[in-house]
Amino acid sequence: RYPDAVRFDMYRVETSPYALRASDIIGRDIHNAQGEAIGEIDDLLVARGSKDIRAVLDVGGVMGIGDKRITIPYSDLMVSRDGEYVFVDATQEQLEARPAFSYNEGERAAMLT
Repeated sequence: RYPDAVRFDMYRVETSPYALRASDIIGRDIHNAQGEAIGEIDDLLVARGSKDIRAVLDVGGVMGIGDKRITIPYSDLMVSRDGEYVFVDATQEQLEARPAFSYNEGERAAMLT
């Protein structure tokens, strides 16, 4: 699989107060087991009322044209110990076969009074 890869929550040193910083992974390329870039991490989402974290990926396409946006569980992401590569145990075809995802554009934060 990925002999030098660990889950992202194990990426930071134990003394770090953070298990995750979104900036560590947003914008990073996703690689398959062969080390080929197969997509990019667009964002992270936290479900309302739960601790479920999803990674939003753009897969397929070339230079952002013709790609498909999907989500996968954050726990499916692995990172090389040197922090250089982000891996997912899936092929580009398997990711592209997942349901498409789109943001709820235009939503606004509720005004607190």
